[in-house]
Amino acid sequence: LISNDFLFCSDSNSCAAENGGCDHICEEKHGRFFRCKCKHGYRLGVDKKKCHPIDPCLENKGGCQHHCVNENGRAQCQCFAGHRLAYDRKTCVDIDECKVQRGGGCQHECVNTYGSYRCRCRPGYTLADDGRSCDERLSGCQVANGGCQHDCYDQPDGGHVCKCRDGYDLGADGKSCTDINECSVGNAGCSQLCVNLPGSYECQCKTGYIMTYDGRTCEDINECVLNNGGCQHSCDNLPGGYKCSCGKGYRLAEDGHSCYDINECLVNNGGCSQLCRNDEGGRHCECFGGYVLGKDEKSCMGDIDSNSLDRLIDSIENYPSDGYYGPMCELKCRMSCPDGRCDPVYGYCVCDEGLYGEKCDK
Repeated sequence: LISNDFLFCSDSNSCAAENGGCDHICEEKHGRFFRCKCKHGYRLGVDKKKCHPIDPCLENKGGCQHHCVNENGRAQCQCFAGHRLAYDRKTCVDIDECKVQRGGGCQHECVNTYGSYRCRCRPGYTLADDGRSCDERLSGCQVANGGCQHDCYDQPDGGHVCKCRDGYDLGADGKSCTDINECSVGNAGCSQLCVNLPGSYECQCKTGYIMTYDGRTCEDINECVLNNGGCQHSCDNLPGGYKCSCGKGYRLAEDGHSCYDINECLVNNGGCSQLCRNDEGGRHCECFGGYVLGKDEKSCMGDIDSNSLDRLIDSIENYPSDGYYGPMCELKCRMSCPDGRCDPVYGYCVCDEGLYGEKCDK
């Protein structure tokens, strides 16, 4: 039954009075309410009372491949002659009359066609007027293949016709055969490349793809599965290819596969206030003597909690001139500091404001 949830309200038993005005079925709901329903094959109209027949064949032929017949509101599918309904009761399949009718009654050969069949005689015979028997006769096909480039078929009237093999069209002369370019129509169903061949075609895939079992669809190859795609670090699969990438602190080499370490200290001293030491895949900051690394692991502060401050004061008191360090300023600075000064305790360069680097040359 076909209905909806539209309810009518009444003070009396409306279904008892003229069926509530419903064409088919009146159904009471919750005492004072009722609604109309329709029998199978009908549907309610806009007034929610009248029932109109449904023609299931109007929409997409009721799902039928050939014919659709409306039988009491149900779609019944029928097939053209030479066909029968498939198990789904909607599609139609060709009947091979040559198998079910003992060769179609043909004397020599039976050729099944879509929706029918035809009889064919062996070479040296022509088909009789009944379309089944074969009469012995010298045919045109027996002489130089009737002039046909491909196949020659004798006709009942004594003549013959030329036909081409699959993948070819018969020329205007009725004898020659021209290759059909299947790729020109819908790419022949190939998802990527279509290559026309004599009498046929072949689907091919672009680089980075592989053909699937259907011979038409191309599927992406995941290059990262085999040996990580040759990438030293990470391999990211892409449609039709892949891309190598490097971890933090590394940069991709020109070969597109190898990764080399980035010297973070070359840019703004790696963010370090004093010394920057490059590591594999990173960097760390260090401080000159008399300083300690702050919590941010970048800034350097005076080491007031160690004996270095006392040593620094002693060094300053005994500091005769720049370029030396040690308790008695007896040691020459570890390196030249043209744009800074030598740390009196550890002998490293202490840079002036705005400079950095081991020699304050940056």
